[in-house]
Amino acid sequence: MKQRYPRWALGIGSIFLGVWILGILPPVLENFGLLGFSRNLRFVYRFLCHGIPNRCPWILSRPAAVCFRCTGIDISFFLAAAVVFPLLRDHLNWKNTLGLSMVFSVAMFLEWILEFFNVINSIWWMQMGTGFGFGLAVSLLVCALMDEAINSFQSVPASVTVEQDSPR
Repeated sequence: MKQRYPRWALGIGSIFLGVWILGILPPVLENFGLLGFSRNLRFVYRFLCHGIPNRCPWILSRPAAVCFRCTGIDISFFLAAAVVFPLLRDHLNWKNTLGLSMVFSVAMFLEWILEFFNVINSIWWMQMGTGFGFGLAVSLLVCALMDEAINSFQSVPASVTVEQDSPR
């Protein structure tokens, strides 16, 4: 039986919200003089995002460690898992969310490749928009797959117990 609100979806979304908060935290830490902690956080965050200063939001006159595209991905992953998926849960399956995630993946890749070859000059809201669409679609896909796996696991009948011969 399905839970009314899947708490695991809120957990997945909260992880991505936490990752985003860690990405915007370094400028705040630098403002309070915690340069070592901020430097370490930026170093670790480099494995998640390029953090090029002109592609990052600026907080307190300093660039965040997370770019606009990754900001869109993280925020939409949280919103999709914590809000959108529970509302549309009965109407989603992994097949239609796979198609949606492929469309947004192509859109984000196309925007990135056109910017890389200087065909377009991508601006912050375009980067954030393609990241948001990608994060939304992939989050719904992950949640739909997990929901299907959890429901199929819960619907497995209990194993039949075999009575053992009692000693005589």
